[in-house]
Amino acid sequence: MLFREPLQITGFYLNPPMIISAGDARIEQLETNYGETMHHLQKEQKKVAELEQKIGQLINE
Repeated sequence: MLFREPLQITGFYLNPPMIISAGDARIEQLETNYGETMHHLQKEQKKVAELEQKIGQLINE
């Protein structure tokens, strides 16, 4: 949402570009967190697959 004039909220002025850049930074951080989480999840899924394979081998012995 873009504003033509600064918003006045309880006596403080908010500069719209600052609001947008803060939002962009937050989105960027969330994307980074999501990427790190997905990477960790993939590593854990690989470990689970390896353990399932070992269990299958032990059952078949």
